[in-house]
Amino acid sequence: MAVRADWKGYESLRAEVLTMPHFGDNKPESNALAQRLHDDLYANTRDLKNERGGSFDMGYWVYREFKFWGDKMKATPDGRHAGDPLALGISPSRLRPISDITSAINSVASLDLTKCACISSMDILLPANGVNPLLLDQFERAFAASKLQLLHLNCVNKEDLLDACKHPEKHQDLVVRVCGFSAKFVSLSPEWQDEFISRNIYE
Repeated sequence: MAVRADWKGYESLRAEVLTMPHFGDNKPESNALAQRLHDDLYANTRDLKNERGGSFDMGYWVYREFKFWGDKMKATPDGRHAGDPLALGISPSRLRPISDITSAINSVASLDLTKCACISSMDILLPANGVNPLLLDQFERAFAASKLQLLHLNCVNKEDLLDACKHPEKHQDLVVRVCGFSAKFVSLSPEWQDEFISRNIYE
């Protein structure tokens, strides 16, 4: 009932749902559930044939579809409202922001990605004012050591993004990795700017 009602009238239940373990928090319960779903997807696609007679290969990568599908999808049991964007690739949902980047990486690394012949991408935003070359080097090495596949990395400050919406002439050099492509932030439509700003920035 709550999901069908888009959580309207069930705000207290939704608040409770948002406190439960979820993918990205690196808790045993959420990691185990994610691995179970991952294994089920793999097992149930082994006997499917594509239009060329070959097998379907798994991969968690989306282009712009995470937004287009999210626009059309009704509310979901994790507390997401109808029309909200879906998660990007294999990244944790933005629905419950995670400040600890290590937990997010470890959650993704808990999946057996050897079952993904196609690429799986993780989208990460780090605060530009909190990143230096040494820290970035350590982060990239940790990502590679976790045997993850593709990293979409941005180093941005939310304040700069918001100011760029109001004063685009001051931020002509602000380039962001959107979803499989990079673009000047000020060249994006207001809709895509809002979507990008709503992403989680890890501290």
